[in-house]
Amino acid sequence: PHVLVTSSDLQDIGALKAARDAGLRIPQDMALASFIDSPVCSVVSPALTCLEMPAVKLGMAAARLLFDRIEDEDHDSEISQELILQPKLKIRESCGNKTGIFELFD
Repeated sequence: PHVLVTSSDLQDIGALKAARDAGLRIPQDMALASFIDSPVCSVVSPALTCLEMPAVKLGMAAARLLFDRIEDEDHDSEISQELILQPKLKIRESCGNKTGIFELFD
């Protein structure tokens, strides 16, 4: 594969180990990225590219929805709501070409 994207700390570590066991070098042979920006992402070698979720904004929005629900005495708010938050891409060593990576998205 050209790239592997993981979604947890255990998958991050497992992917790094599996790649090394297979003789693959990250990022030279394949890129590795994570959906979660955990402390593991910045301390492993190479440091993992990841998505940093806006946790504070997510928590504030969840609290607001909860308070709205509590204040709705008739519980008429059975309508689902959609909340879109923009994560931040943190490019680190695990995807290689830092300067040229954005060319892929043009």
